[in-house]
Parts: sequence; C-alpha cells; structure tokens
Amino acid sequence: MIALLEVSAQMGDRVGFTNWKRQIGAIADDLPKERQVLFHLQLGVGYTGFGQLRNAERSLRKAVAVAERHHLNEYTFRAEAALRAMRDQSAPDTPVAPVTSGAEGSTEFDTIAEKLRALRAG
Repeated sequence: MIALLEVSAQMGDRVGFTNWKRQIGAIADDLPKERQVLFHLQLGVGYTGFGQLRNAERSLRKAVAVAERHHLNEYTFRAEAALRAMRDQSAPDTPVAPVTSGAEGSTEFDTIAEKLRALRAG
C-alpha cells in the first residue's frame, strides 16, 4: 500500500494520495518500524510535491525520529536527505525528485501505475 501512496504522489493524484494516506495511517502503528519510517518518508515526499511544506516537514521529521530511535540508519539518511531537499526547494509547486522504495522498474509497479492512470482517465 505504501507503494500506491508513492505512485499517487508521483502522478500528482491528490485524491489517491489522501485516500492511501488515510488507509495506511489507520494501521501505521501496527506496521513494522521500517514500514512506519517508509510511510512517513513517502508522506513527506508526497506533501513536498504538492507544495504542502508544513505537512512535509512534520512527516519527514517523524520518519527521521522513528528511524533514529530504531537504528534504521539507511532510512535516517534517506529521510534527512528528503528533509534537506524539501527545505532547499525554491518554489512550492515544483516537486522534488521522489525518494523511491526500490519498486520502480518492476512489472508490478508498472501494472499498478497503469491501473492508476486508467482510473484517473476514466
């Protein structure tokens, strides 16, 4: 589901992003810590792309805090990099390069992206 949140943000689908945020947020506390960090990281990146910089900063700070608390160093670096990119962003409507979960390029990712495009068009 986090990949769908990411795809929605990359496609500029605010409604889809909000729906996935709500669904994942309802179970976020039950997710493994690594997935919790990834959820907040993707939220932050998505919010940044939509120009919602306060929400982006809040989500990215949460990702950093959870990653640091649980010694998830790779995620700490990724979240800190996304936070820096968000702060360096000059225009709120200009999305930063998304932080990926490694799913891009896979057949599953392509299938999901195509289905989301079809839903948007239809």
